[in-house]
Amino acid sequence: MAALAIVSVIRLLWATPRLLPAGTGRAPRAPSVIASRALFNGSFMATVTFLHPLSFSVQRWNLGLTMAGAVLATGSVGWSLRVVAAGSGAL
Repeated sequence: MAALAIVSVIRLLWATPRLLPAGTGRAPRAPSVIASRALFNGSFMATVTFLHPLSFSVQRWNLGLTMAGAVLATGSVGWSLRVVAAGSGAL
C-alpha cells in the first residue's frame, strides 16, 4: 500500500504542472493564493463527488464497500477512456 501511495504522489507531481496554466507557480502572492484555493476546492469537490454515490450504493442496495468501490472505479475508468479517445480524435 505504501508503494502505491508513493507511485501516486510521483505521478501527481509529474502531472500537476501539465494541468495548470503556465505561470501558476510563479504568480505573485494574490493570484497564487487564488489558484491554490481553486485547486484545494476542486480536489474537495472531486472527493465529495465520488464519496456520495459510494455511500448511496452501500446504503440503498446493501452493497459491500468493495463492490461499491469496484462499480465506481469501473465507471471512472470508462469515463477516462472516453475522454482520452475523444481528445485523440478517435471518436
